Amino acid sequence: MTGIDLDTQADYIRKLREGDKTLRVCRKCGGRFPRLHARMLCGHCYGQEPDIRERHLEYKRAAYWANPERFRQRSREYRQTHREQIREYRRGYQVTHGKHLREYSAAYRNAHRDEINARKRAYWAAHRDEINARRRARRAAKRQQEQEN
Repeated sequence: MTGIDLDTQADYIRKLREGDKTLRVCRKCGGRFPRLHARMLCGHCYGQEPDIRERHLEYKRAAYWANPERFRQRSREYRQTHREQIREYRRGYQVTHGKHLREYSAAYRNAHRDEINARKRAYWAAHRDEINARRRARRAAKRQQEQEN
């Protein structure tokens, strides 16, 4: 019954329910749900009101910051139990949107090349000793491998 004036829709519903004049209908969706709130909205429409939605999100944020580790643990458990479905979804997304993702990445790298290189140089300058130590260790392991063979 979309595209019909809500008053007309309410009258139609009242008529179907044998002329019950006390029937209250949701102002937004036209009475698909019988439980109404003070704003004459059904539960779903009431939850979608901007101020109610904002209050709900505020409560969610407060609950998260009260105990963030509990939410992180729940997230870890979900990822662990649904690992295969998540992997399958990512694989499908990559297949479907791979070309677009590659183009976007290349465009981003071209547009931000100077910033990216500056960050790399700063990292290398700050961690030069550790990087060189890892390189020396790899070379020594490679030399030892060659001597054994």
